[in-house]
Amino acid sequence: MFPDLSSLETLSIRGVQWCWDALTTILQQARDVKYLFMKVEFTGNEAALRPFPEIYFVEFFNNHPKLQKFDIHGAMFAALCRENSLKKVETGFAIRCLEEVVITVRSLLNAERKNTLELLCDMSETNGDTGFTDDQ
Repeated sequence: MFPDLSSLETLSIRGVQWCWDALTTILQQARDVKYLFMKVEFTGNEAALRPFPEIYFVEFFNNHPKLQKFDIHGAMFAALCRENSLKKVETGFAIRCLEEVVITVRSLLNAERKNTLELLCDMSETNGDTGFTDDQ
């Protein structure tokens, strides 16, 4: 379906809607990506746009061990914020290479999403200045 993406350092996925199977295949093949930019709002097809399904926080970062910069928009962030995803975070889990996170959302952050932001900061081994502010 896609060429070998294992040697990519930078991956940018953009569009209003993508097929979920295509997204997961690309993300699985780009395991060693260092810079990931995702601006995709929906999955499904033009007849039925759907939100992203739940993405397990620990599994995602374990599958992308070299990720240094993570730039995501609302749908991907919401998928990482789901309650079951965050329950699987164990003591000692760390996102070893993550240096920068940019998250763009168009709505107010609820408590679950704020918890995910805090988790990203806490789990990053380089957790210096995050640039996050809580203005709500």
